[in-house]
Amino acid sequence: TNPQILYAATQRGFFKTTDGGANWTKAQSGLPVSGSDPNISNAYADPSNVNTLYALLNTPTAGLYKTTDGGANWNLVTTNIPVNVAGQTVVL
Repeated sequence: TNPQILYAATQRGFFKTTDGGANWTKAQSGLPVSGSDPNISNAYADPSNVNTLYALLNTPTAGLYKTTDGGANWNLVTTNIPVNVAGQTVVL
């Protein structure tokens, strides 16, 4: 693992830094947006692979999204998530 690589998931988007937080870039290609930003309610990083991440979105397309390339590209995993799960911990 590289301690310089960090991720931040917010209601304004998914961000990545490769220099310990000095500079941040959006890493959300493939995530649906509401206005100009996705509404991420929860995120999870796979402890066995730093490039595999999950994001739970509230709107506009509620669902669980996955990336295997550190946030460069996201794909919808499922939309079969109850609405009341938004903002709650997701166990994978």
